[in-house]
Amino acid sequence: MIVMLMAYAVAVTQAGSVGPAQVAATPVKERMVCRHIDETGTRMGRRTICKTAAEWQRDKVEAEDAISDIQKQDIIRPDPYALPRSTPQ
Repeated sequence: MIVMLMAYAVAVTQAGSVGPAQVAATPVKERMVCRHIDETGTRMGRRTICKTAAEWQRDKVEAEDAISDIQKQDIIRPDPYALPRSTPQ
């Protein structure tokens, strides 16, 4: 009986020990971050979107890049219907 308990204890400790190769092989599950997004145009429009922190960061960078691109464009054009300026003489 004691021999069986010893064998069981050895088997459990060997099964519980994880080598470095096994630790690296297990995927790291990222924590999900949920945000409530209000939808314009409806009084009950609220959605919950869950993404990982890396996905939220990627979306933020993409939005900042899009805004930057829009701001860099030449969006102020002369009015084609404006009267020409008179030059002082």
